[in-house]
Parts: sequence; C-alpha cells; structure tokens
Amino acid sequence: MPDASALVIVGPAVIAAALGLWRIDGPSYWADEGVSVAIASRPLADLPTILAHMDLAHGLYYVLLHFVSTVAGTSEFAMRLPSVLATAAATAVLAALGRRLVSPATGLFAGLIYALLPVVSRYAQEARQYALVTALVIGVTYLLVVTIDAGRDRRYRWRPWAAYTIMLAVAGWLHLYALFILPVHAVILLWGKAPAAGWRHWIVSAGVAGMLVAPLALAARTQFALVSWIPRPDLGTVRHLGWLVFGGNPVAIVTVLALAVVGMSWRRHSDGPQARTIRSGMTGPSTAGIVPDSRRSGVATLDVAAPDVAVTPRAPARLTVRTVALPWLLVPGGLMVVISLIGPPIFYPRYVLHSVAALALAAGAGIAYAVSWAAPRLPAARLVIPAAALAVLAAFTGPAQVAIRQPLSRPDNLRALAHTLRDNARPDDAVLYVPAGNWMSTLSYPDSVARLDTRSLNADGFFGELLPEQLHRAAGRLARIWVVEGETSYGNGVRMRDDPRFRRSAHWSFGTRQLSLYERVPLNGNGRSMTSNGIRR
Repeated sequence: MPDASALVIVGPAVIAAALGLWRIDGPSYWADEGVSVAIASRPLADLPTILAHMDLAHGLYYVLLHFVSTVAGTSEFAMRLPSVLATAAATAVLAALGRRLVSPATGLFAGLIYALLPVVSRYAQEARQYALVTALVIGVTYLLVVTIDAGRDRRYRWRPWAAYTIMLAVAGWLHLYALFILPVHAVILLWGKAPAAGWRHWIVSAGVAGMLVAPLALAARTQFALVSWIPRPDLGTVRHLGWLVFGGNPVAIVTVLALAVVGMSWRRHSDGPQARTIRSGMTGPSTAGIVPDSRRSGVATLDVAAPDVAVTPRAPARLTVRTVALPWLLVPGGLMVVISLIGPPIFYPRYVLHSVAALALAAGAGIAYAVSWAAPRLPAARLVIPAAALAVLAAFTGPAQVAIRQPLSRPDNLRALAHTLRDNARPDDAVLYVPAGNWMSTLSYPDSVARLDTRSLNADGFFGELLPEQLHRAAGRLARIWVVEGETSYGNGVRMRDDPRFRRSAHWSFGTRQLSLYERVPLNGNGRSMTSNGIRR
C-alpha cells in the first residue's frame, strides 16, 4: 500500500492534473496564446528579432515552448500541457508546505482546495507561463520555510538556499513580476523572527537572483508601453477577482474566506500539555496527520485531532500558517495596486496568481483546525467537516469549471476565425494583417492560411507594413482580400476600407479579433469601379 503521508501530496496533485486535462482542447486559443504558439513554432533564430519588438520579458517561456512544439506539435493539448504539469507540481508543493507548517491533514486540504478553484484550472489550460511561475513561487516559498524551520540542522546550510536562488531567478526570467514575492519573504522572515543567519542567507540568495534577472528587467523597460492596456485598479477589479478565483459564486467565496480566516486566526501552539512537551524539547506522542494505524495493519487513518503537534521536538517551528499565508496573500497584490494608483498601472490578477495558493493554504488549515475542535465532541466530524467543506466548494464552483472549458470561454476565438478563413477563402485570395503582428492570430491554426497569399500585402519580416502606395499597387492585382485586424481599424486597415476599388462583402467578429472580406467592385463600361447600387466611384 502507498505511504499514507505520500498520498497527502500525490492525491491533490493528481486531482489538479485531472482537472487540467479535462477538456483541455475545448477552449480555442485566444490572442495571448496565439502569440505563444506562433512564436514557439518559429525557428529559434527568429526569436531575437521578434523579442526586439515585443514580449522580451516572456522570451524564456517562448524558448521552452519552442522545444515542446518541436517534439509534440502545436495542438491545444501539446501547448497547454506544460501548464497542466506545472499546476500539478504547484499543488503538490503547496500540500507539502501545509504538511510542514501544521500537519498532513492541513497539506491535504490545502492541496484539494487549490485544485478545485476555477482560476487554477483556467490557467492550467493556458499556453502562457503563469502556471509555471506559480509553481516556482510556491517552490521558493516552501524552500524558505524549510530553511528557516530547519535552521539549526547542519544538513540545511546551503543546498536549499542554492535551490531558492536558482528557482527565483528562473521565475523572474519567466515573468518579472514574480519578484514581488521577495517583499513577502521579507515579511515572513521578520514576522517569524528568523535568526540572523537566516536573514544573511536570504539577503545573499535574493541579491544573487536579483542580479541574474537585472539584465532582463533593464532591457524590458524599453517595451513598457506594450502593457499600457492595463487598467487602473478600482472596485471593478475586486469583482473581477471574485469572478476569476471562485467563478463569481458567493457561497464559494464566503466558504473559502471563512475557512481562511479560521486557519490564520487559530494559534499553532495551545496551552495544553502536548504544546508544553514540544516547547520543552521532550519527545512525546504525535497523533496529527495521516499515519499508519498500528492497530490495523495496512490501513491508513486520517487523524487531525491535534494538528498543532506536527512539529519535531528538537526544533520548534518559527513559522505558522498566519505568518506565511497572510503576507503572501496581501503583499504582492497590495504593492502592485499602490504602484498602479500613484504611477503607471501594473496590477493585473494573473500577475499574482501565486497568491491564490496562500488562500488555499489558510483555508486548508481552517478545515484542519475545525476538525481538531469538533472531533473530541463528535468523532464523525473527522470526515463530515472536510467532506462538507470540499463538497460545497466543488458544487458551487462546478458551473464555472464547466464554463471555462467551453469553446467561447476565452476573450478571443482564434479557432473559429481560422475555420472561417479556411472554409471561405479561395486559392488566389490574399491576407492583410493589421497591425502586421496579427500574423500570429492565424499561425496558431496554420491550415487556415495554407492556400492563401500572405506575402503580397505584408512587408517582409514580422512587424513591417507596406507603405500606402505599396499597398495600393499590390491590392490592384488582387480580386479578393481578407483583412485580419484588432477591435479598432487603423492604418492599412482604414486604407483598405476606403479603397474605391473594393467593397467589404463580409465581416466576422471573434472577440478582439476581426475578419473582413473585401471583393473587387465590378467595372462599368468606362473602366470605372461601380458600387453595388451602380454608382460610380
């Protein structure tokens, strides 16, 4: 039989992976994913040119995704699979963190809550780097807890700190805003009364990681205008967070927040004899967590009657759920909101996706503590309370879980755009991208333009556009032109619309991406273009 303590970590991870794989190819790629797939499918030699114009801060992720596309292709399953695996890893490490801070039961419940939240599945099924960043941030937070809690153990002198440095630097290269976890860790060290040695090691590790990420941060400053679309946070941001994390369901919101408050309010050390035994350094019985039952061979039992005793007697833990989860939950987003209110907006929910893990950690502790309070009075509470809490969460977030897997659940539907273009285009048709970078909107489904002329109306390179006279001359040789553009037409899109030689015969909207078909206006006897009502143009 598998080790019961291992099930604490493996069980939630398997559920997170299963939810991530469930209908992973249901939603279409949307604009951001289209960029990921398009860049990943290009040769690596093209990457420097592309990153010089856009997404320099995402370059490492595109390199990783390039190797995935080389091996597995560019299907939704292949491109989103790294995010599923990262989400499963994040869930496992979060469960391990809960187990280390409090008890195996806390780890189990925290992992299960995290896996059931709609926002976790949403970004597990996204060909972007946010799930990977989340896994790394959870990982470095776990390493911080390990090094501080085991600070007196000579076995932990440098290896966890080295891993901390490397993982933090990789997270920063995947997304610069991952470094907002550093103020969180500073608060954890301060609140947890870390020893001076812990502070020294952390400062060195954080400094080295910062220096490794600094070249990217300095270079990416030149592209800061590319995130000018981020809105300034307001009350609508709070509503959006509730919808994103919980599917907008008030019962799920209240349930998880109430459990999190309980989890962060309960004192880890009580005044009972077991707590005094631990603080005095004496060995004593520990009944907390998932342990093999010595009375029934081969049977694992769940015992959360005293989660506060899951501490090794030789080194009382300095950190608690409150000292870890509360700053993790509030500091990254809070700092970004403050910066956004006094300067350029930088806060966007997916940039602090890892803070959802702090909420799940606190809520998992809340379930464990509720069981520890109720179990002496009602033994059935050991199963009833966790089952009821998780069932409520699953039931009231279920509709959101189904909704995020629908084909139209993303901001754009590039699959429908590609199918419309593929099914209605003719071999002699040409495609105009406005702006030029919109070539990425069709490359994620390359068969949509396989028969079409993508060169005549678009300049060489990835982001160049034809001059007005060049566009006029090139269009004059064509009978039908497809235009792929954003929500607002400008530049060559406006010139195409105003060209008297063509009329727009069809138009489709796919979220923020628009598709139009322009057909040449028939000529009259004098060789002049005619509109559909016969008026000369």
